[in-house]
Amino acid sequence: TQGSLKCLAQVITSKDARGEEYGESTDNAISSFAKVCKVGAKKDPKTVAQALPTWLSWLPAKDDTEECVVVHKMLCDFLEDSNNPIYGRNNANLVKIFEVVAQISGTDLVDESTQDRLSNFVSRVSSSLGASNMSRLMGSLKEDQRTKIQQTASRMFSTPDRLQGSGASMQDQSAA
Repeated sequence: TQGSLKCLAQVITSKDARGEEYGESTDNAISSFAKVCKVGAKKDPKTVAQALPTWLSWLPAKDDTEECVVVHKMLCDFLEDSNNPIYGRNNANLVKIFEVVAQISGTDLVDESTQDRLSNFVSRVSSSLGASNMSRLMGSLKEDQRTKIQQTASRMFSTPDRLQGSGASMQDQSAA
């Protein structure tokens, strides 16, 4: 686990990794890094606990649209486990997590099911933190990020086609 992660980290952090020529390859390496973490979590939990916050710092993936969807699904996999080390000690990484969610929510970097998972995540965190802590967290974000988080929580990225296709109204969606 550790050797694979180290090798992938070298690729991801290389000089031109986010340049036009290597951006898609970097997104694939970011995806591979997360996959190694998922597989290695049981075998080497200490290494994975140290690696996940580093992985988070490389997000969002943004150049290989297909792989971005995969990467951001894995982000949701990690976020759905409230004890996951991606949160950091005492939820120290929540601001970064919310920044990433704001960047990817409502874009082609996530698919419909991932968008739903992001909405559920924001709502769950909001409920568990309480109003004053959530207000502090939101205060750490830029105004456009706060707007995106609020839209994500209220599921404002639902498309008319999606609503017609499911037979649900916008009111039904927010009640779910």
